Amino acid sequence: MAEFKILLEHISEIEGLLDQASAPPSTADPFSPLAPLDAAHRALSEAQGRVEVFEHRAREKDPDRKVYGPKMAERVLEMASRFAAAVEHADELDERLAPLKQQQADALDVERSRREEAAEAAATAAREAAAAAAAARELAGREAAAGQAAAEREERERVAERQRLIAEGAAGIDPRRGAAPAPKAGLSLLEAETMLRANCTAAEHRAALQALHLIGSNAVAHPEEQHFRSVRLLNETFQDTIARHPGGVEVRICMCSCIYVNICMYISVNPL
Repeated sequence: MAEFKILLEHISEIEGLLDQASAPPSTADPFSPLAPLDAAHRALSEAQGRVEVFEHRAREKDPDRKVYGPKMAERVLEMASRFAAAVEHADELDERLAPLKQQQADALDVERSRREEAAEAAATAAREAAAAAAAARELAGREAAAGQAAAEREERERVAERQRLIAEGAAGIDPRRGAAPAPKAGLSLLEAETMLRANCTAAEHRAALQALHLIGSNAVAHPEEQHFRSVRLLNETFQDTIARHPGGVEVRICMCSCIYVNICMYISVNPL
């Protein structure tokens, strides 16, 4: 009768839970009786079917259908009586602890509302923080764009001023131009290169393009170094390979503009 023994132990556990539910609430947890009462109800529900089977067998009157002897039947009925008393005790505790259950339900509602409000506040704060971050990024982008536009205007003004100074030097205001002819303003890179090609031999044209390529590649490779961002107009190599040919300075000026527009850097032509 291992099953009967297990059922007796189960009823003993139920009675223990009901004793806990009958005890006064603890100071740490005013709702302490409710958890064992709920556990007792679950255990009673689980055991009820098996108890009814045992009780039905113990009350069998037909001698041919009896399963238990007199002593076993008496033990089973005693177990059924204990189970019935536990059910009655649980119902009494339900009635007595009903106000406490309501208090617990109200407290849980308050706590749930508090958590929902806290979650909503956190979500609102997160949305506001995201919006502030987006606004800050947008402002930084506008400031960067404005700064870039101002830098571009400044560089264009410097280019125009440099071209004016070069032209004035060719007219006699600055006699230190060496052999460089006065550059023509407003030429495109293609027009300037065509002029250079027309005014030098094939070897001189090739040497000029190589020198121009070296100057431009150095500027691109070292954008932060001023040494590579400018070239002296009276530099001997610059004069021999580029400046002395009509169109050479014009190509250099166009390269300055192209490099600045594409990589935001200007390589100045320094006449000093």
